[in-house]
Amino acid sequence: MNQPRRQAYLTLIESLLTCWDTDEQTAILQANLELLDDDFARYLREWATQILENLDADQADNLANILSNLDITFSSFQQGSRASNIEVAIACLDIGLTIFTRAAYPENWAIFQNNIAIAYYRRIKGERGENIEKAIAFYEAALQVITRDAFPQYWADTQNNLAAAYSDRIKKERGENIGRAIVLYEAVLEVCTRKAFTQDLAVTKNNLVNAYRNRLKVNKNKNIARAIRLWEAALQVRTPTTLPIDCLETGRNLGDLGLRESLWETAIFGYEKAIEAVEQSREWITSDNRKREIIEENLDIYEKMMQSCINHKQYHKAVQTVERSKSRYLVELFTNSEIYPKTATETEKPQLRDLRRQIAASQQFLETETSSPTLSPPLSKGGAGGVPEDSGTQRATQIRNLSPESLQQQTDNLATALQQLEQLLQQIKQREPEFTLTQAVKPINIAEFQKTLDTKTAIVEWYIGNFKSPLRRGGAPVPALDWGGSAFIITHNKIDLVPITVAELAELETWKNDYLNEYRDKAKQKIWQQTLSDKLQKLSEILRLNEIVAKIPNDCRQLILVPHRYLHLFPLHALPFTSQTRFTQQTNFRGNLLDCFPDGVKYAPSLQLLQLVQNRSKTRTSPAPELQPLFAIQNPTEDLSNADMEV
Repeated sequence: MNQPRRQAYLTLIESLLTCWDTDEQTAILQANLELLDDDFARYLREWATQILENLDADQADNLANILSNLDITFSSFQQGSRASNIEVAIACLDIGLTIFTRAAYPENWAIFQNNIAIAYYRRIKGERGENIEKAIAFYEAALQVITRDAFPQYWADTQNNLAAAYSDRIKKERGENIGRAIVLYEAVLEVCTRKAFTQDLAVTKNNLVNAYRNRLKVNKNKNIARAIRLWEAALQVRTPTTLPIDCLETGRNLGDLGLRESLWETAIFGYEKAIEAVEQSREWITSDNRKREIIEENLDIYEKMMQSCINHKQYHKAVQTVERSKSRYLVELFTNSEIYPKTATETEKPQLRDLRRQIAASQQFLETETSSPTLSPPLSKGGAGGVPEDSGTQRATQIRNLSPESLQQQTDNLATALQQLEQLLQQIKQREPEFTLTQAVKPINIAEFQKTLDTKTAIVEWYIGNFKSPLRRGGAPVPALDWGGSAFIITHNKIDLVPITVAELAELETWKNDYLNEYRDKAKQKIWQQTLSDKLQKLSEILRLNEIVAKIPNDCRQLILVPHRYLHLFPLHALPFTSQTRFTQQTNFRGNLLDCFPDGVKYAPSLQLLQLVQNRSKTRTSPAPELQPLFAIQNPTEDLSNADMEV
């Protein structure tokens, strides 16, 4: 290490020592990224050894507190080398432990023991097994001072951290380590009863479930039942409206366990909570792109929810899930032209605006502060702050200044604002029934929707699956999960379905690619035209149209098709089918859908949009002035190669 480099390190240290604010410290680090390496950690130790010889007790205490803050800053700093940043954090804590000895400062010593354990648990350098062993030793040392009776909150945090380390322990027998983690988690549950412990309770239950899941091979049925009870209890705390991210995680875990074990009611309960969390998160986000992304990132939850509902014969809920997965953004676009209700007063408009902002700000704060367990207040002045969790479901908790009471206050503020917004919307709804939809798209009630259908109308709604990796049980595929999608046949008094298997979905994907490649390739358009009849026949077979038609009542005169994904691109009304009894007295009848419904075949993007349009038509007292007649010509410039045939 040359002298200019040493001088640069010294200047950086002196800059960091002049500020307590972590944002200022972060800005300094961002300006000196080239200095954040392993040599900086070594120089920091060397510098501290020299300077401590000349400090009195108060100055040394102050230095230890600053180093505690620097540990948090470096641990959470995402730029530069993550491995080197953790090494610097460890150096800060090692130096602090030479000042805060157990004999002189037992509480501060315990804090440093917990935080250095976290650093070793997250450490990238060194051998993983050894790092975890060091973390366990430091946690256990902290618990010699942080007792259950004296510091129950911090004891619960440290106990949780120790259990997480045992869950990931590499050395010794795996079952023994998991058993030890379970004992530690269950001990935490004994004290997590007060209101201030609600977040610890939810996280501990979630981690305990994961531990039981890892120990399923010991006593499978007993541990599955215990895991389900714990996850269901955790969802009473991790609710969609208070902690949607945590609720999403817990609900997904519970749903996956239920789906894997064919426990359909358990799976439905878990996935429903997860879906509510997804939709609540979307309501608090203003970016349209991010709203779409949230649904796309969690489509597997909707699909597995559908599978569970279908396997449990809850077809109404399955169709509702289809609608929730695909129509929400369309409905929002359809109604969002009215940012404020037409009848809103000059007092109501700012009320709406302020409540929306307050809700968004409170939720952002809570998501930031509760992305890891509730963080304890410092045991004494100058305690360390907290950093976000790096990875994994086991979360280590550092001490920070935000108290559980502060978090609860923010949660209460959010609940109050949501209640006030709902009350305001209810007032407006009395004057303007349509406006509520612009604020929160409620799931369609399929049973109520069916009542609006006349007895001569049937609907076929498709869902084409997305995810490619169904859950497996014991390494083997689960027969009930061989699901690539479904076609739902909906009438005023019944819902039937025709399933699409994974193999049929793969065949459909191949058919779709071949169809579109020929359609778009000018050199192959003649082939596309000449083979269109055969292509539609093949699509009809893949979609099992004969089975679908057989489930439509014979007296239906109108058919409404609700395609999904790329099915919107194809002339489904022209698909051929064969039938012995449908709509004709002819034997071995061959025709297409359009031929057999006297009142026509119509299309709708979703049931919810169909219902919305129908409701608007019924409630509108006069034609909207912006609605104008539409006259369309199928191929006005005569250069649309396939338009004539398609129309």
